[in-house]
Amino acid sequence: MRNQMKSSRLSMVMAVALGVLVMTSGATAAQAADQLAVKSVTISGGIVLVTVKNVSTAPASSTVAVQAVVNDTAVWSLVPVAVLPGQSVTVSAAFTGAVSSVQSVGFKLSIVDEGTPI
Repeated sequence: MRNQMKSSRLSMVMAVALGVLVMTSGATAAQAADQLAVKSVTISGGIVLVTVKNVSTAPASSTVAVQAVVNDTAVWSLVPVAVLPGQSVTVSAAFTGAVSSVQSVGFKLSIVDEGTPI
């Protein structure tokens, strides 16, 4: 009887810990957009250079989404980025032709499937 009680307590503790872990990991993905800021955008032929700064005290990663006009057509380019706290990084979004203008630059968050739950 005592062994059965001990294992059910352990199961409950593990379930609560797993729940806290899931809740915490979901919150960090949503916070990445608040951690990163676009500092500058420059066009160089078929490449758009985007300078991204991490304005938080924690490392951040996201995807830079650039919508530009190439041959009178709006086209998207997505570039992954990881930035240390307080640092800036310049990423290159490549397009198939000369970019005439940039319509928007932002961050795209993605949810990653971590596999089968235990």
